Amino acid sequence: MPEPQLPRVEPGVGTHDFTVLPPLLPSYLRALLGACKPATAGHFPPLAASVRGVSVDAQHVARFRRAFELPAAGPVPPTYAHVLAGPLQLYLLTHPDFPLRVPGTVHVQNPVRQWRALRVGERVDLAVSLSGPRSVAQGIEHELCTEVRDAGGALIWRGVSTNLLRRPGAARALPQTVAGAAAPAWERAWRLWLPADAGRRYATLSGDWNPIHLSWVTARLFGFRRAIIHGMWTYARALAALEPQLDGEDLELDVRFRRPLLLPGHATLRAARRDGGWDWVLQDPQGRVSHAQGSVRPPQS
Repeated sequence: MPEPQLPRVEPGVGTHDFTVLPPLLPSYLRALLGACKPATAGHFPPLAASVRGVSVDAQHVARFRRAFELPAAGPVPPTYAHVLAGPLQLYLLTHPDFPLRVPGTVHVQNPVRQWRALRVGERVDLAVSLSGPRSVAQGIEHELCTEVRDAGGALIWRGVSTNLLRRPGAARALPQTVAGAAAPAWERAWRLWLPADAGRRYATLSGDWNPIHLSWVTARLFGFRRAIIHGMWTYARALAALEPQLDGEDLELDVRFRRPLLLPGHATLRAARRDGGWDWVLQDPQGRVSHAQGSVRPPQS
């Protein structure tokens, strides 16, 4: 994959500064009230939110590591920062000035630059900005840029989530986002089974209760035959498998989501070494369909 070019959080007009993370319940209520917003949108004003001194909770990090079958001892996983900033992200996505609905939105891509892992018990500053929307073949995309800084203001982590709200009648498969280079010779493989409640279990951990992940009943309201697993679950699961192989915490990561993984379902995670790190892909057991494809490696420059 090409090296991701990550935009920065741009505070300024439209910035909402919090003293604590905003509660999730009001954001979920706004999401429900806005569920009938159309899949079309024009310009919206700059939107950003920040909060200082958020604690990296030891018990929640331990739950996160257990959820991905990681030993108790080890660094805070790279995707945990996305979960930590979830309340800020949802606040912006349900802000009255943002013209798109949240229910039914799917993840398309998520590059990350991590300078070091978060430390359990430390307090960090979070900032999120929302940009877009823009029209694409399948609907409307927007981006959330999230930054995590230490108490001295040094940047620890930056990630950019590209999300898609499909237009009615658009194909369920996401765009072919990876160029057609020859597939590597995969060196490692892990067979996975995702039960029907996998989306609900991850939602209790992450706070992401998008109905497309919860049950076939709620997923069908948004055009899916069955519930689909969260993209961030896929991302975290791949990195958990590769954690023993990673050398250091200074990392560049990327993932592109290609086709939803229905629940319940089988999948195979495959990985191969490249440029001092790893490429990985999550496929159906036969290797015919790719659900997500990503990379993790030390910085290349």
